[in-house]
Amino acid sequence: MGKKTGKDKEKEDKDAFETLSLESKAPGTVVLLLSSQEEDILLKASEAIQKFAEKGEENKVMLLGLGVLGPLCKLIDHSNKLIKRNALMTLGNMATNGEVSEALKKEDFIPSLLQKLTPEEDVFVHEFATLCLAAVAMDFTCRVQINANDGMPPLIKLLSSPDPDVAKNSLEIIFNLVQDLENLEVLHELGAIPPLLELLKSDFPVIQHLALQIFQCVTTDLETRKTFREELGFERFLDLLDNMEFNDLHAEALQTVSNCLGDIETLQIIHLNGGLTRLAEFVLAPSSPEIQSIAIKCITRAAQSSESREVFHEQMIEKVLVELLSAADDNVKASACQAIAAMSFHPCSKDRFRELEGVPIVVQLLSSESSVLKEAATQALSSLTHSNEANALAVYEAGGHEILIQQLSESSASTVASSAATISNMAEQEIIQSSILTLGGVQALVEPLKSTDTQVLMYTALCVAQLACDNEERDKFHKAGGLEPLVNLLHSNDKEVLRHACFAVNVCAGDTACAVTMCRLGALEILQEINQSANRRSSFSELATTSLLNSNLPVKYNRLGRLTANDIITSNFFDAGQACVGEPFLTLEELISQPLNQQRAIIVFNVPVEFCFSKTDSCYVCCAPLERHSPSGHGRRDKSLELSLVVNGKLISGSPIPRLGSHPTVVVVGEHKPFVCHRDTVELAEDRKPSPTESEIKKGRMTPKRKREKDKPDEEPQDVLTEKSPIIFGDVSLLMLIKEAKDSVLSLTDEREQYAALARLVSDAMGGAVPLEKLHELDWVLHQSDLRFQLKSNVIPIGMINKGTYCHRALLFKCLADTIEKSCTLVRGDYNRAWNEVLLFEEVHENLRSPEPICYIVDLMHQPGTLMPIDSPAAQQYQTI
Repeated sequence: MGKKTGKDKEKEDKDAFETLSLESKAPGTVVLLLSSQEEDILLKASEAIQKFAEKGEENKVMLLGLGVLGPLCKLIDHSNKLIKRNALMTLGNMATNGEVSEALKKEDFIPSLLQKLTPEEDVFVHEFATLCLAAVAMDFTCRVQINANDGMPPLIKLLSSPDPDVAKNSLEIIFNLVQDLENLEVLHELGAIPPLLELLKSDFPVIQHLALQIFQCVTTDLETRKTFREELGFERFLDLLDNMEFNDLHAEALQTVSNCLGDIETLQIIHLNGGLTRLAEFVLAPSSPEIQSIAIKCITRAAQSSESREVFHEQMIEKVLVELLSAADDNVKASACQAIAAMSFHPCSKDRFRELEGVPIVVQLLSSESSVLKEAATQALSSLTHSNEANALAVYEAGGHEILIQQLSESSASTVASSAATISNMAEQEIIQSSILTLGGVQALVEPLKSTDTQVLMYTALCVAQLACDNEERDKFHKAGGLEPLVNLLHSNDKEVLRHACFAVNVCAGDTACAVTMCRLGALEILQEINQSANRRSSFSELATTSLLNSNLPVKYNRLGRLTANDIITSNFFDAGQACVGEPFLTLEELISQPLNQQRAIIVFNVPVEFCFSKTDSCYVCCAPLERHSPSGHGRRDKSLELSLVVNGKLISGSPIPRLGSHPTVVVVGEHKPFVCHRDTVELAEDRKPSPTESEIKKGRMTPKRKREKDKPDEEPQDVLTEKSPIIFGDVSLLMLIKEAKDSVLSLTDEREQYAALARLVSDAMGGAVPLEKLHELDWVLHQSDLRFQLKSNVIPIGMINKGTYCHRALLFKCLADTIEKSCTLVRGDYNRAWNEVLLFEEVHENLRSPEPICYIVDLMHQPGTLMPIDSPAAQQYQTI
């Protein structure tokens, strides 16, 4: 290469850019300089920007608007350490501003920042790199980036940094990272527990608080608690609690202690090391209400274990808790109530609380204006009264049951649930139960049954089962509208709610009116569906189903087609036929109100009041003997009496019937309270003076035409009986059959003969014996159609049926047998078949009976009175076509 000539030098001088000295007071200009390729300019510009950003928040926002973040994020990777430091310091200072931190999340700078956390970098780099990361670590997407770049290990190492700012920033980042479960579970594996424990000794409170917050979070993990225990973390925390110089740290430290006490294994080790005793002593130490409240919560947490309860009981913790019930702070009292509730799982503690007069104090707290305290006090009473009659009596004597009933209408679900549970516990004693019922306890349960909270529903249903102890209370519950929400609970998917709801339904079904209403509301269909489910079925659902059917025999016979010997038919029983899939079961009143249709007749068994008294929703039926005082002094007729039928107090008809007793008989049907008609209400035939019409008839002065005209007014009221209104007819013919059955059947001594005689009586009443080959000639369908037309109703009293087939005769046999207290079943077959089964002991020898009874089917059709062994061909033929 040749030597440069003068011309070449002259050319270079012409091409070279002359040095420019630049001074700028505009931040925008300096921001542009951050994109320069010259280190000197970058150094001066970054230093100027860093100083400008430190002056205030407005400057940071201005720089953000000038687009400084992009160039700065590039400069943190610059090879010049000073430029890199200035860029990091600027980013760190600016990141403390909310708007800047939001903008930083959009910059891809996290990997570069994490690379600056290596030991090779100086403390300034560590400080401002962690400051930037701390500003963005609260954002979930940024935490994901930190995890993706394996940011946790270098941060844990920086916990041991001699620079407190680096340690503080690292703690903030770690605290945000452990909010995610994956980081929380691996923190102990990365060796974070020892340096975190060391930071509790820091001279800087902010570092201590951050370390405690991290411990409070990570000790919820089981494996972390194990490592914490191995590193003697619990002992260090107790030492911290003993040091009153660190009383500002006690609240957060106690939260971590509480987490550790939730682990049984840790709890046992703490107990062996005397930790529980030290904790109990700490509760007694004077401290702020906040710390005292948290300390009591630690005891509550520990008391979940039976071993801990035993230790606390030995330490006389009950006395401490009772004293705390009188504290000035409501939160302390609420925490004490929660601890009492937990300790009450120890039977001896329950008694000690009562002996220390703690129960009346808790009852007083029910009247507090603090909803939190009221809720805790109710929870304490629920635990104290569970399986403890003495405590329940103490609550009663303090008037707690009155407040608890009022609390059933509270807005707090927890308060309502605990109130219902306490009332249920107390109601096990008769004297308390009586007082609760007097105060309207049953009616107060209706609204809680409409709650959506499972605890409220569970305990309220249990309380219903406890308080609906007799028909009077069931009737009150019914009238208060409690049955509908109770039935709705059967849809619950919660097993406990469903179990208690079935229990309550079972209890309420003890009242026939309640059972009928619950069936109308669909309870039976729901229970049958439950019983078909392997997951939802239980002994309670099966028991509830059985109780509903047993208390509502018309439904039972309709659905199951069978009544057992224990199912005793009473007045107002009716046979609505075999159930059809998806067809609702109508009540008797609904069936009576229906217009005539082509469906099968409804057969009703209605015994007048001489044998029973019956009440329905819309009408009453009464048939009773009536004393007659004849003003004329004439004797009574022996062969017949006047039957007077009164509807709503109005005389409808009169017809002679055979004497049933020594007094006249009156049938009263009405929609008001039933009454027995006296002779000034209904004039008996023998008491009336012959009317002109009757006299004329007797003397032969009245023509048949005039007689018919005179009879017309008397015939008009007959239409009242055939109106389509819910009237249940007094079945006088049935009354006659019952009287005859009592006289003719019960007079026999042989049981077989009794059943045979009853069968013949039924057969005679229903058309007599019918040979099998002439069964088709029994025109029972036409006969019942005539009855329905006469009554203008689909419902026919069974006593009015003169022609009946298998199903009618079997029903009548069952009705009469139950009335005269003879045992038999009623079984429905196909195609209008039905039969009765009876059990009889056979005489093997004289005065010696067979050890097991033999089941017979009673022939009511072909050879009335014949008893056929159930497995015989004749019995099989009787049951089928």
